[in-house]
Amino acid sequence: MKHVAASACLIAVILIVPSDADLSLAAETMGSAQWIGDGKAQPACDEAFYTDDPAPVFARSFISDATVKRVSLRIVGLGLYRAEINGERIGKAELAPLWTPFGKRVLFDSYDLTKHVKRGENTLSVRLGNGWYNPLPMRMWGRFNLREHLDVGRPVLAAELELTREDGRSQIIRTDDTWRVAETPLLRNNLYLGEVYDARCPPAAAWRPAVPVHGPEGSILPNTAPHVVEIGMWKAVEVKEVKAGVYVADMGRNFSGVASFRLGQGATGERIRFRYGERVYGDGTVNTLTAACGQIKSQGMGGPGAPELAEQADVYIRSGVGDETYTPQFTWHAFRYV
Repeated sequence: MKHVAASACLIAVILIVPSDADLSLAAETMGSAQWIGDGKAQPACDEAFYTDDPAPVFARSFISDATVKRVSLRIVGLGLYRAEINGERIGKAELAPLWTPFGKRVLFDSYDLTKHVKRGENTLSVRLGNGWYNPLPMRMWGRFNLREHLDVGRPVLAAELELTREDGRSQIIRTDDTWRVAETPLLRNNLYLGEVYDARCPPAAAWRPAVPVHGPEGSILPNTAPHVVEIGMWKAVEVKEVKAGVYVADMGRNFSGVASFRLGQGATGERIRFRYGERVYGDGTVNTLTAACGQIKSQGMGGPGAPELAEQADVYIRSGVGDETYTPQFTWHAFRYV
């Protein structure tokens, strides 16, 4: 891996909640959008939650003509969502929506897409992560299983796309079985343990009809709080090889966020593992015990299927095509060293 890591450039991204978010659309309400999912059942046992389960992406095409004056989107995707219009990202929110007790209330976000919609056919797509709605059954401190204390389920989406015409008439496209769903290269994602991304896979594989599902019981209400957003980026202050094939990047400070990687070229299927920690050992290797989830640091403590050490880690599997980059989307880490 020397030829890979030696040329790597790491950029850290801080994620925080700012005080100046644009909430101009917060007064809108969501009507009768149907929750939709990928139709898969939850694993039958705890161990199976730790196997590959590709994150879903949903899509819906629509036509906009010269009479359309305004296009707005109201959306909530659980546990987390990332939306795009014609391949362009919608908004700047990270780890959206904000966490709430989903059995009581779920917050939807609103966006004005008027300037991003073109005349003719457009496509809205939404990727979903697990977030707090579909956590792993890890036993925190050897005892507490989040799935027994939260309202949980498989990733689900509810959305309304409203096209308002010059004469005041509106067309509303709601989530239902006319939407499509496919699997993405994101094979695993968890807020604590990180992600596994296989770049050999297509961005969306085997489109099929989305499935109307029973979502959380909570009321769907407008979000009136600032989003979590990216507020800063900087390069690693040092990247060095601490032993054969192992490189450590020092970001220069301890923070919460994600690291973005420019990996250069490499072989198809090469598996690169990024491990995070707040300190290093005497030999320069990363001490991941400083950020272990729920103090899970021994075999069996995390419950059936859980890793022996619940460390923060991301895995990227190379496509082998050109210069490759990777930035995690549905997780975050607390660290200084990678």
